[in-house]
Amino acid sequence: MSGQSSSHFQSASEALPPGWSVRTAGEVAEIKLGKMLDRAKHTSGKSLPYLRNINVRWGNFKTDDLLEMFFDADEIERYSILPGDLVVCEGGEPGRAAIWREKRPAMFQKALHRVRPGPSVTAEWFLICLRFYGTSGKINDFVSGSTIKHLTRDAFTRLPIAIPPLPEQRRIVARLEALEERSRRARDKLAEVPAQLAQARQSLLAAAFRGDLTADWRKSNAATWDRIALGDLTQRGAFCSDGDWVESVDQDPQGSVRLIQLADIGEEGFRDKSSRFLTEEKAVELRCTKLEAGDLLIARMAEPLGRTCIFPGTEQSCVTVVDVCIFRVGPSGVINVWLAHILNAPQAREAMLAHASGTTRGRISRSKLLSIELPLPPLPEQHEIVRRLNAAFAKLDAAARAHAAAVAALDRLDQSILARAFSGGLVAQDAAPEPATATVSASVQAQTYLLRFIPALLREAGHPVSLDDLNRVVALRFLPTSELLPVIEQLGDTTARAHFAASPIAYEDGAFLAAMRLLHRTEAIAVATGRRGIQSLSLGTKPPPSTPAIDADARHLALILGRVPTESVRATFRRLQNVEVAEELLTTP
Repeated sequence: MSGQSSSHFQSASEALPPGWSVRTAGEVAEIKLGKMLDRAKHTSGKSLPYLRNINVRWGNFKTDDLLEMFFDADEIERYSILPGDLVVCEGGEPGRAAIWREKRPAMFQKALHRVRPGPSVTAEWFLICLRFYGTSGKINDFVSGSTIKHLTRDAFTRLPIAIPPLPEQRRIVARLEALEERSRRARDKLAEVPAQLAQARQSLLAAAFRGDLTADWRKSNAATWDRIALGDLTQRGAFCSDGDWVESVDQDPQGSVRLIQLADIGEEGFRDKSSRFLTEEKAVELRCTKLEAGDLLIARMAEPLGRTCIFPGTEQSCVTVVDVCIFRVGPSGVINVWLAHILNAPQAREAMLAHASGTTRGRISRSKLLSIELPLPPLPEQHEIVRRLNAAFAKLDAAARAHAAAVAALDRLDQSILARAFSGGLVAQDAAPEPATATVSASVQAQTYLLRFIPALLREAGHPVSLDDLNRVVALRFLPTSELLPVIEQLGDTTARAHFAASPIAYEDGAFLAAMRLLHRTEAIAVATGRRGIQSLSLGTKPPPSTPAIDADARHLALILGRVPTESVRATFRRLQNVEVAEELLTTP
């Protein structure tokens, strides 16, 4: 490897851990660009679906919109993606990659690299390296282009790849996937929070509209409510007008009058997004209505229709567009903040939608907007409603800030974990292994358990079991207790949860492969094969003796065979070396 590439890697990840080496991507993998797309030239051969840049996401593929092009017979093998191949984006977001795991092959075009790692590096580890380069920004040192960036094949082959020993690569991948699975679950929960906060806000506004929010206050103050149309407030001193018809030719970026637009109107306040202007002279010519601080701005177009905010006032003179209604409460006997809250309530929103017209984007006219009926509490109760809503909304805003901070912290944690994986800090290194006695003990314990558990599980199942279903149950059994119990609780019952809470067991890489090999050779299990390989496993003629505890494990887990979700056991499932087990069972006499 060149000294330049080596020094670049050292600056990216500092000193390598003992036992690691650095090679270029071209030295450890076969890298090939896909087929050039030229519809005019390629009109014969076999029309096949192919992957584009847009189909490759980080760690997975989006294959619901595959296009097709023609491939000649000699091109099909050359441009095929097989299970286990790593597919890497050449452009767009250079380096974005995923491993193709589908059984069917796929074709690929020139915007993608196909990477087939050699014997010294796994595809999973190669993917981790690319993710590290992507999140750290170091990939930019290898891309070309100022507007559309490209990772050319020549640059890609020079990309330095840190290579731990293979067993360590597998341990890092398994550990990283387990941590990322927890992170995904946390993200899923966090993703629900904005909708929950929005729903809480709408519930509060609905309660204010109904009067439930201040029902206790009304009892103490003997207050009663009226109902009134929004337009009736104009008879009491309120002012209402549409915004102004300001066309593009009327606007001037050097003007001193700001044009407030629909994008500025939010449900939770003034968004202050637009930056369009017109001159003072043009505003006078068009007879524009100048906005005043405290005006209500009501969006007469979606989305959502009827959203209302209070204009806070700016240093500049402001006018607004025709699809915004200006409502100035004046001496009408209502508080502008209360009225904004009531107009944003779901009951008022539904009434506006009922009066809207238009098939693509709903719009409500000013006359129909003014016909909307609203509840009208006395002025003191309006103040109390505003006080209570503001206090509640302050708590929701604090929760939203905490949510944003949690998402940012999770982003930083993910990046930190990835950096630790790439620098050797995530698992014990092969250069400094744990004492041999401890390793052997863990391996023997796992193998001994599996030699009894697998036949017991097949016996309890009472029917042939697929290798994948068996693997998922075994992977589930070896999850850490904190991850095992929620899945057991979801799929089983309280008795099963209590049982497994008291019987944790650790897995050691290779134990499943060794146990399956021995069980097959000793006829403790039977393997049924077909044209596509292993079809099912069942109890053999010479099963080993079991124990009451293992029988109990098998009894509980046999009930959920075929129901264990892959995402719950993904990391441990990978460590079971499913492909190696299948090959062993097919080749063992």
